[in-house]
Amino acid sequence: MPTGQVLTSWKEIAAYMGKGVRTVQRWESEMELPVRRPGADRHIVLAFPQELDAWARRKLEAPAERNVSSKEMQQQHTHAQLQRMRNLVRIMMDRLETNRVYAEKLRQQCESSRFAAKQRKAELAEFAGTRLSQSA
Repeated sequence: MPTGQVLTSWKEIAAYMGKGVRTVQRWESEMELPVRRPGADRHIVLAFPQELDAWARRKLEAPAERNVSSKEMQQQHTHAQLQRMRNLVRIMMDRLETNRVYAEKLRQQCESSRFAAKQRKAELAEFAGTRLSQSA
């Protein structure tokens, strides 16, 4: 690709860098790969090959310093993921308890409905029995 060209998609950026799309997207979020997102639409991406080359040179010149910050970033990312997972577990446990309460109420309603149905059946049988004895 000529140096003055503008790369306008993740696929073009990845091909220029010789990596996969997911890799360059991760580099953008974690390692400050110089990708621009013009306008309000965050899906559009632009990158200039000369900026990508300068970024790659900087990364190669100071690998130990960058690896430490990359490890720290990974630890922060892992910590944030764990926190989100803990919050989700709390939410799930709360909902589980709520569902248990609702299930118990429903079970009690079913039992009382069955009991009421048996009583009505007995009353109907008794009523039918008295009507038969009166007609006889």
